[in-house]
Amino acid sequence: MESLTTNQQTALQIANSGKKIATPQQLAELRLAKDASGNNLYPRYRSMPQMSRLAWLGDQFFGLAILTHTTATFETVSVDSVALDDEIMEDRLLSDLTLVEMQEAFKKGIAKAYGDYFGLSYVSLLGFLRGFLKSEKKVAAANIVYQRMKQEEKAKDALFFKTLYEAQKEGKITIPDFSGMNLNGKDK
Repeated sequence: MESLTTNQQTALQIANSGKKIATPQQLAELRLAKDASGNNLYPRYRSMPQMSRLAWLGDQFFGLAILTHTTATFETVSVDSVALDDEIMEDRLLSDLTLVEMQEAFKKGIAKAYGDYFGLSYVSLLGFLRGFLKSEKKVAAANIVYQRMKQEEKAKDALFFKTLYEAQKEGKITIPDFSGMNLNGKDK
């Protein structure tokens, strides 16, 4: 019984831990955060090995069981974790969620913020994840991420052309004169 208690306490800590997401801006920052190597600072669900994913989902189920004052057995949690993992991995958008986003979906989902609650089951948790994807906060965050990526792309293009211009000005490269060439396929 001691190991079950330890596992449940750990699961409760996991369910209550993580970065709090209050605004679309915070959610966007979470998705864009990179470490010094350029890797995602907050891992995506799909980046974890299967056994780690299943263990993490199991921890979430036990943590949510404590929060909802329901009973969960290792057998039902194992079955539900496998079924939920299969569904998540089949959906590119769901598998791209960070663990923090998933925790928010589960935690707020049991309060019916992201869909109906059908008891502690993979059906409920899958519905919470899908509801989270459609939430105003997630859609607004996706727009912020998209705009930021567009700005970064523009900045890279501008730097490329500035570098090209500087190299040409210094005589390091020669840009051909296309003015006399037929570039559109029609004769002049």
